[in-house]
Amino acid sequence: MEDSGCNLLTLMRHIFVATLFLLVLLTVMSANTMVAAWNSSSLNEEQRALLHIGWTEGRNISKHCNWTGIVCNEAASVIEISTRRYFVIPPSELRNFNFTAFPNLIRLELSGMRLKGIIPTEISTLTKLMYLDLSCNYLESGLPTSISNLTQLITLNVSNNFLSGVIPSTFGHLKYLVELSLDSNQLQHPIPKDLGNLKHLSLSNNSFNCSIPPSMGQLDKLKFLSLGSNHIEGPIPIELEHLVNLEVLDLSHNKISGVIPSCIGQLSRLSILDVSNNRLEGPIPFGILNHCNYVQLSNNSISGSLPSQIGNLSYLDLSYNNLSGNIPVGIYSVSYLNISYNSFDSDHQLCDFLKDSLIGNNPPCYSATHDHSSPILAVISVHLIWHMHFNSICMPRFLVSIPK
Repeated sequence: MEDSGCNLLTLMRHIFVATLFLLVLLTVMSANTMVAAWNSSSLNEEQRALLHIGWTEGRNISKHCNWTGIVCNEAASVIEISTRRYFVIPPSELRNFNFTAFPNLIRLELSGMRLKGIIPTEISTLTKLMYLDLSCNYLESGLPTSISNLTQLITLNVSNNFLSGVIPSTFGHLKYLVELSLDSNQLQHPIPKDLGNLKHLSLSNNSFNCSIPPSMGQLDKLKFLSLGSNHIEGPIPIELEHLVNLEVLDLSHNKISGVIPSCIGQLSRLSILDVSNNRLEGPIPFGILNHCNYVQLSNNSISGSLPSQIGNLSYLDLSYNNLSGNIPVGIYSVSYLNISYNSFDSDHQLCDFLKDSLIGNNPPCYSATHDHSSPILAVISVHLIWHMHFNSICMPRFLVSIPK
C-alpha cells in the first residue's frame, strides 16, 4: 500500500511539472506571437504613413526598405528618411507626416522639399531622433518647445525657413546637441544662454536686435559661431576670450560698437574672422593678423597702424577704415589684399596689387595686372564658398528618377 501511495505521488508530481512546462511554453509562444504581431502592426503603420503622405508613387510599398533615402534596421523598421539621398517627396505640410508611425527613427532629413505650415508638436514623439534637418523649406510660426523632448538630438538644422519668435530656453535640455543651425529665418532675441555643449551655432540673417550676451563665453566647446546679418548692438563682450576652441567667428553686418577686444587676438585656433560692416573703432588687436587666415574688417572706423607681425594670411580686407602709418613687410605675401580708403603711407612694393585695392591712400603707382592673379582667383573662390557656408544658401534640388 505504501508503494502504491508513493507511485501515485510521483505521478502527480510529473503531471504537475508537465502542466507547468506546457503553460510556460504557451506563454512564451503567445508572447512571441504578440511581439511578431506588434512588429507587423508597427511596420504596417510605417507603410501606411508613407502611403498617406504620397511618397510612394510608382514604388512597391512592401519593399520600402529598398528605396533610395530609406534605411531600415534588422527588423525592417525605418530608422532613416533622408532627402540628401535623393528621396523626393511632393510639396506638402509637415503636419501630414505621421511622426508616431516611426518609433525607431534616428535621422530625419527633409531639406529643400518645399514643406509648408508649422513644425507640429507631435515631432516630440520621435524620442530616438539624433539628426533633424528641415532646412530650405517654407515652414513658419515659432519653434515648438516640444523639440526639447528630443533629448538624443545631436544636430538640429531648420535654417532658411520663415520661422519667427524666440528660441525656446528649454533647448538647453538638449545635452547632446552639437550643431544648431537657425540662420535665415525671422527669429528674435534673446539668444539662449544654456547651450554649453554646442560646437556649431549659426544664427545669422535673423532679426536679433539685442547685444551679445556675456554668457556666450560659456559655450567653451564652440568651433563655429555666426551671428552675422542681424541688428545686434553694443560691444563684443570680453567673455568671448573663453571660446578657446573657436575657429570661425562671424559678427558682420550688425550695429556692433566699441573696440575689438584684445582677447580675440589671443584665440590661437581662430582661422576666420569677419566683423565687417559694423561700428567698431580703435586699433586692430595684436594677434589677429598673426593667427588668422581670413580677416574681413572692412566698413568700420578702425584706426591706428597695422601690427608688425603678419602671419600666413590669404585674405585681408581693411577697406573703408581710418588706418594709417607704414605697411608691414609681411603684408606683401597676402594673396588677396584690400586696404582702400584708409590713410596708409606710400609704398612702392604694393604696385603689384590691383588699383581698386589701394585707392583712397597715396601709393606711388598702380598696376592693372599683377603677379597675384592666380592666388587671387583661388582666394576669391574660397571667399565665395565661405559666404555660402556662412549663409547656408539653399542650392536648387534636381529631381531624379527613383528606382523601384
